[in-house]
Amino acid sequence: MSIFRRKRTALPEPDPEGPRDEHLPMLSVDEAAAVARLVRERLAMRGREGVVGAGALRLDDGTVLGLHNLATALVGRPYAEWPAAVDRHLRVLMDSFDRSVTTAADPRSVYVRLRATSDLPAPVTYDPAEPLPGIVAILAVDEPHVVRELLSGDLTEVGGDRDTAYRNAWANLAALPVPAHDTITPDTDAPNSMIHVFTAEDFFGASRLVVLPSLLERAMGAAIPPHGVLVAVPNRHLLLVHFPQDESVLLAAHAMIAISRTESSGRPGPISSELFHVTPDLVGTRLSSTTDDGVSFEVTGPVEDMFRSLGLLDDQ
Repeated sequence: MSIFRRKRTALPEPDPEGPRDEHLPMLSVDEAAAVARLVRERLAMRGREGVVGAGALRLDDGTVLGLHNLATALVGRPYAEWPAAVDRHLRVLMDSFDRSVTTAADPRSVYVRLRATSDLPAPVTYDPAEPLPGIVAILAVDEPHVVRELLSGDLTEVGGDRDTAYRNAWANLAALPVPAHDTITPDTDAPNSMIHVFTAEDFFGASRLVVLPSLLERAMGAAIPPHGVLVAVPNRHLLLVHFPQDESVLLAAHAMIAISRTESSGRPGPISSELFHVTPDLVGTRLSSTTDDGVSFEVTGPVEDMFRSLGLLDDQ
């Protein structure tokens, strides 16, 4: 038996200046890979297995825990502090999760988180609500130190079935405090271009989209007009709303996309940089498509009806 031990070679520090990671844009690709490695190592020390991908940790039992908060906390910190920070973060997450699996969730703690279908870290085993094209409302449990998204497994802990869980989630979202409400006017010479900006300190700012009529009534005493509104959900904390009234809707649309592109990149909980139209009965239609060549608008269906009602399209 050898009495000598091989000295462990320290891994090089990740490069913070490289290309940004697609799912954790506050980190470089190199930094995100380092986080994934540290999470796997610390998880193994707890006797658990998991897969890190798409900005989340998927445990061996299918539970998914987001890593955006951890990534944000690591930005700008010396790399030497990362292992301890990851260990503390995982300990809080796992301790909270281990307590929750033995008891049913309080119905008052059930909400939804909006996620782009393209960013889901694992398949959803129930039929998720889809308030906007390509964006689903994932059932989630708000616990003291973590919001636990439910992607796989049964729904016994949140009411026993899908419909009950969603009814509880909708009611809980409607009962949340009204988020901070500000306005932005892209062109002061066009006051009808005003955009309403709702910013929540909790993790369910964008999620309030599913109870938009209630939010608008409580915040502004307003309702969705017959021709609908424009909305954007850049990240989990932010919801943008515009009430189209005239040709200034185009100014608002471009401004909302600019805000969304900024707020969905490098912010915790990114959702979408696109623009959507929502009717009074909450039917969502995608209005924009963003590519490397720029932004294009598709004016069909309810969106076309809106433009015609505003006199911005000629009848054919």
